[in-house]
Amino acid sequence: MSERKLHVQRVPRFELECGTVLENVRQAYYLDGALNAERDNLVMVFHALTGDADAVGSWWREVFGPGRAIDTDRYAVLSPNLLGSCYGTTGPSDYAVGEFPPVTPRDQARLAGLLVNELGV
Repeated sequence: MSERKLHVQRVPRFELECGTVLENVRQAYYLDGALNAERDNLVMVFHALTGDADAVGSWWREVFGPGRAIDTDRYAVLSPNLLGSCYGTTGPSDYAVGEFPPVTPRDQARLAGLLVNELGV
């Protein structure tokens, strides 16, 4: 497997369902494999709230990778880090204690949707 890189998407302004606006949001992610010309070979994987975005190289390496069930020679695997995590995405460590707002599953989905759009999928 080629050298893997943790990427970061930057979102200047992101409004949560609770009404709080986060500025300069970082969303860390891995993209393993390559998007094809039609950009229709994307598999998106989300981790547990306490995990990191490294599905292919860490917690699901037996499932994802060249020649495995989700073959990264055939599919591009996108694994974004969840908002509020401590693994490179904007979270409580970026704020004073007790100030990080509540985040909903819909907030997570919207942020991941921005990433998918940025990748042109």
